[in-house]
Amino acid sequence: MMDKPPYQGPERRYPVLSEEELDLLAERVVERTLQKVTSKMYQEIGKNIISKLLTGVGIGVIGLYFYARDRGWVQ
Repeated sequence: MMDKPPYQGPERRYPVLSEEELDLLAERVVERTLQKVTSKMYQEIGKNIISKLLTGVGIGVIGLYFYARDRGWVQ
């Protein structure tokens, strides 16, 4: 097998990006990250609100049951 000299040309393994392309890529990464974080935050807020709403409804139902029982409507 013949020994070849090491490659002396331009780098071909990775694309060389200009400053403008790097800035554009960084902006896109930041935008997508913010979208994901915001989406997760709204999901957590929604879960919290639903949980509190269901707890309130449950307490209301139990209160109505005891009220109806005291009035004699439910035995």
